[in-house]
Amino acid sequence: MKYVPFTAHISIVPDAGKRQEKWLSMQKIASIAYEGLLTIVPSVINIAIPGGGQKRTLSGLQRGGIGSYSDGLAVKPAFGNYPSQMMITGFYDTSNQNIQPEEEHLIISGGESYYGSRSQLFVQNEKLEISNQVRNLRQALDTAIGTNMPASVIYSVFRIDYNGIIYGNRGIHFPR
Repeated sequence: MKYVPFTAHISIVPDAGKRQEKWLSMQKIASIAYEGLLTIVPSVINIAIPGGGQKRTLSGLQRGGIGSYSDGLAVKPAFGNYPSQMMITGFYDTSNQNIQPEEEHLIISGGESYYGSRSQLFVQNEKLEISNQVRNLRQALDTAIGTNMPASVIYSVFRIDYNGIIYGNRGIHFPR
């Protein structure tokens, strides 16, 4: 068993209104998504518990009320070409071996040649094991978030940073 770090960016469409109303709507969507994620945690996903005020609190007697925060979830309003987003930081539980995300390459250094991983940005296709893990992670996120989300809320996973590889927006395509 190992935990692979990931950050999922999910586009959301908050209720129309003024700035504060949109902000409260985004917080409410994040709270509903967090409740759905609790159904699969920790069997598949272990949500990070960061500091800095991004901690689950209680709003009066109502758990998950407006104005509350959720562990590992953050929201940000639409800015420029980016939609309103909800971000989930956590760890994906897998039983696979810990492998390099890309194939090893011939390295020539100091007159010697050997095969190993490079310290460059990811430029080639990922290994099949990594693709399968990302596919399963995306399905788990969609299932967990969709369990409690009202039908009127539009959302989609549009970017996942998994083990240093970016899938979706500004990355490689999601595996099918």
